Amino acid sequence: MLADELAIIAHRGECSEAPENSLASVKEALAGACTAIEIDVQLTQDGIPVLFHDRDCQRMFHPPMSGAIADYHWEQLQNLELEEHERLPGVRAPFTQLSDVVTLLINRPDVTLFIEVKRAALERFSYAKVHEQISLAIRPIQLQCVLISFSLPFLSFARSHNGHRLGVVLGEWDWLERPEIGAISPEYIFCNLKRLPEGFLFNTGSPTWVVYEVDTPELAARLFSQGLRQCESFSPRQLKAAIAGKGAN
Repeated sequence: MLADELAIIAHRGECSEAPENSLASVKEALAGACTAIEIDVQLTQDGIPVLFHDRDCQRMFHPPMSGAIADYHWEQLQNLELEEHERLPGVRAPFTQLSDVVTLLINRPDVTLFIEVKRAALERFSYAKVHEQISLAIRPIQLQCVLISFSLPFLSFARSHNGHRLGVVLGEWDWLERPEIGAISPEYIFCNLKRLPEGFLFNTGSPTWVVYEVDTPELAARLFSQGLRQCESFSPRQLKAAIAGKGAN
């Protein structure tokens, strides 16, 4: 059945309950029985891996801040709060280090953590620096982690420097024709729903395909019929409940 065979990845955590990319959103995803969670990671100016998606600090911080994450030291950020003004106005959560998520998952070996390494970080720091800092932070749960990115050069660097599992996030559909992807040999390919050709049939072997953003049981059922076995949702708990309620096969 669809409810049993389609794995739903919590996109930036459970974002219907807590601000995205916060420890609270990760905890909510775990409380909703998610065993796969995706987060975005950048580095502070002093090289601390933190959870954050945007190139600037305007949307997520309360109050809004100027500049980018890499413009600030951890000491300047550690007591600040995140708030999604459109999705969850008034709901706030502390800014989060990657190491906090690692500590949370040490006793959850059943959970896979997908870490999207943001291009904003790769434009400010060397690939070696970003890779080293993230690798150090996730060492206690390395076997549970998958590094994913839009940056094919970074993924090529990561493949040649460590044993991390890797995932390519497609910037465009024709990226699949790029020889770099074959050289990377990713374990996962992530694709935006909007870039997916109508009726595309997914392979059921390696690499594993993941489609984002899937938000209805009807869409989930259609993609499942085309061979998809993993998808991402900002509201995985609600999607799971809707699929179970429809008794989708």
